[in-house]
Amino acid sequence: MGDAMSIRAGFHVVLAIAFVVLLILKFTIVRAYRNFLKHASVLGMMIFTLAVIVFAISAGFIVVIIGISASSSRGLGASNFQFRGGTMSGEGQCYPGEFES
Repeated sequence: MGDAMSIRAGFHVVLAIAFVVLLILKFTIVRAYRNFLKHASVLGMMIFTLAVIVFAISAGFIVVIIGISASSSRGLGASNFQFRGGTMSGEGQCYPGEFES
């Protein structure tokens, strides 16, 4: 893979930038340009939609990687991780698929 950015990360960056730009635009319209206030609700819906899309891309990726959708058949659910060694300071490691005894 190297140093190249993944497609998912690229979408995440572009959508996050669009989110910030729309948020700044909405605040500017609401504060300075009162005659465009009727468009604030449309901008709000666009901001919400972008936030949901960014969340779905990130959460979807995590679900695929961790395997929550197939946890019952493979035994890789979040409750099946066992912490070995170390303390809560992060010295140990978690190993997927190991059941507590």
